Amino acid sequence: MKSPFGKILTLTLAACLLAGCAQSVGPSPSELAIKAIKMLKVNDLDGYLSTFDITDEDKADFLKLYDDTVIKAIVDKGGISAYEVTGESVSADGANASVEMEVSYADGTVEKFNMSMVLIDGKWMQRLSF
Repeated sequence: MKSPFGKILTLTLAACLLAGCAQSVGPSPSELAIKAIKMLKVNDLDGYLSTFDITDEDKADFLKLYDDTVIKAIVDKGGISAYEVTGESVSADGANASVEMEVSYADGTVEKFNMSMVLIDGKWMQRLSF
């Protein structure tokens, strides 16, 4: 008679492998947020854009909007001097996240905001919202 231990072990390992496949394979939401802010700090808009879930059709409009508003605001404040993640929450289903950020600028201004993330094909991306 075969021991049920082998079957239980096999099922447990299979469940662990399946659960692991559903998780992200790239940076965590907080790591992605830091990557995005670093790109803004050095004015790498193409790199910043790569952190978003955005269609090719929307890229030109998005870049113009960010160049005209966000980048201008960063430059007007003397540039980003420091940044940190102050919180992260992931939805119960693991498909959405919110990262709380605090960004300091050279002129002394400190801004707090949330970055919305969505998990797409195992990779966290910023959610586009205007």
